[in-house]
Amino acid sequence: MTTSQTQDAFEQDALDQEAREKFNFREAENVSVKVDYLMTGYTLKAPMYDSRGVLLLSPGNVVTPRFKELLEKRREEIVHVNTDEAEDVQIDPSLLIDSEIAPFGTDVAAKLDALIANEGLTVTNSGQAMRSSVVLHGRNGYNALRREELIRNHEQTSIEVCGMMKNVLCGKKISSNEFSSLTATYLTELTNDTDQLLSIAADAGKNKQLTDHCLKMAMYGMALGVEMGYDEENVRNIGLCAMVHDWGMIKLPPHVLHPKQRLSGIAFHEYKKHPIYALEMLEHVVGLPTVIPLVCYQIHEQPNGKGYPRGKRGSMIHPFANILHVVDAYVEMLTPRPWRGPLMPAAAMEALVKLSHEQVFDSDTVRKFLTQLCLCPIGSLVRLNDASVARVLRRNGDHYTMPIVRIILDPQGKHVSTESDEDLIIDLAQSNLAIKEPIPYPGRNEQPLTSEILDDLRR
Repeated sequence: MTTSQTQDAFEQDALDQEAREKFNFREAENVSVKVDYLMTGYTLKAPMYDSRGVLLLSPGNVVTPRFKELLEKRREEIVHVNTDEAEDVQIDPSLLIDSEIAPFGTDVAAKLDALIANEGLTVTNSGQAMRSSVVLHGRNGYNALRREELIRNHEQTSIEVCGMMKNVLCGKKISSNEFSSLTATYLTELTNDTDQLLSIAADAGKNKQLTDHCLKMAMYGMALGVEMGYDEENVRNIGLCAMVHDWGMIKLPPHVLHPKQRLSGIAFHEYKKHPIYALEMLEHVVGLPTVIPLVCYQIHEQPNGKGYPRGKRGSMIHPFANILHVVDAYVEMLTPRPWRGPLMPAAAMEALVKLSHEQVFDSDTVRKFLTQLCLCPIGSLVRLNDASVARVLRRNGDHYTMPIVRIILDPQGKHVSTESDEDLIIDLAQSNLAIKEPIPYPGRNEQPLTSEILDDLRR
């Protein structure tokens, strides 16, 4: 029985007879658990029953926020779970006390409030918006030599950031000036060829390393900052925030930092401490702009007030944090995990758009990201209406559903080649061709969007 089928059964107040027979309730094998304490994201190993012994979820199903909402709608206060997983399926009640507001204590709350009071949450430009200097390349391809150079720079930057992070972890002081050279290449390429930089973010570093994740966020975040009209200083600060925001992850226990399955319960609560660990580590960076720690602390806040660590909402979240919240989720969805493959880029973009309607993500930021990357993002594969296959090469102004693409396979599925690469590059806004559907990249095990992914992003 699937989760959606179970939810339908709730509303109809009827359950599948075969499931009843397969999972008979045995009171001696089960204990009661309060619905309020159920851990969202937990995958059941044994059946779960309501107070009358009627099956709610069968083994293998996930306890989702929607599931808990339906239980509350039915005024179910307790459920019965197998004795062997009673501790795993519920959260320690002591962890729920003010957990949405100040889970790390009043000292951290005071520090955050002081940062907000001193720095403020508005952003102004002191210089010219970078967007005005961005070079648009139309149907031109990428510069192959420059692209190879940028990939090498990305790999070297990843090594340098990793070294800085380890030095800080050992208690050493480092200067914020060390970050200036790391963002310089990105700033230059943002004006020279933004699309090429974003294609590297899509391709470079096919691994799950922490620094690689942060640098991809820096590329996407800085590009989004340009799209949103910020000047060089603000765009640089967005990149700096991305590079250092997850440093606190290195202080997490191995089973939380490198989980074998989706985090839940105590492990997920431990995971949510990483912003405060990052704040502590950034105290060892000399000369860091005060906006950096504030933004790093707020990246996981949600406009609807359901984020962490402080449950801030709307205007109480820094605009840079909204930007990096979006790109963090996007990069995370494109990263393979032990329990799932990477999502197709178009599926990740679909998730952001859907959840922006719930204010999980700032809607204006998602709209700008959509314009920046396109509905089928730069670097992704698409099937066109003539059955040919193309790779999304460049954005196309406001035509986010009609990007500039490069044909890879002809309608018969054969690789195409011509004397000039320009013959294969198509502006879909000026063509009879159109995107029929996004398709997974060969060899990457890319996945479509699922309800479980959406639930993970809501947490």
